[in-house]
Amino acid sequence: MLALWTCKGEAVSDEGKTRMGLLTKFRRAIYSIRYVVNVRKPLLLLRIAKACFKTIFAPWSVLRGVDIVLGYDCNLKCSHCNVTRMKKKDVSALSMDEYRELKKDLDRLSVFSYTFTGGEPLIYEKFEELVKLFDPRRNVVILQTNGTLLTKERLVGLKKLGVDIVDISIDSFSDTEHDANRGKDGTLGQAIKVYFPKIKRGYWNIKATRN
Repeated sequence: MLALWTCKGEAVSDEGKTRMGLLTKFRRAIYSIRYVVNVRKPLLLLRIAKACFKTIFAPWSVLRGVDIVLGYDCNLKCSHCNVTRMKKKDVSALSMDEYRELKKDLDRLSVFSYTFTGGEPLIYEKFEELVKLFDPRRNVVILQTNGTLLTKERLVGLKKLGVDIVDISIDSFSDTEHDANRGKDGTLGQAIKVYFPKIKRGYWNIKATRN
């Protein structure tokens, strides 16, 4: 039998579990609303409302979010990652015209959240152009990155483009462990530099995900 325990080692009652579950759901809801209700993106809220309305009559026709892998190239060699093994010499990246057609198809499915990942998406030469193509005014745009290629100037640029969330992957807050796993010295320092107050004020919605 499994039991839920508090930090003090005391078993939590069923009522306590229910409260903790509701609190977790409430926090997640607030976290989501924080990025959806954006005064700079009134069209986004309208699209979400439209998607919610469609789910009442045709739930199979609505897709909330999509992850887009821009490529398998990366500037690091993480021990846990197998993405580079998926790279095939006879397969090329999508062209901008192909991305435009993809965007049209996803619009018909009411997609309003796009996560750009890789590999390392910031290696993609036309990343900024691609973000514009997926229209940040009407969509939630998320960047998943190892953080080593971020600078203050690029963060400011991404914010101006309309990128909503910068998700930085962290393996450990120990320099030795993180850098060893990433296969390169100094990567933890490069990744967390965006948390310095001077930089974070310029881009407030940065979060770290510990792998």
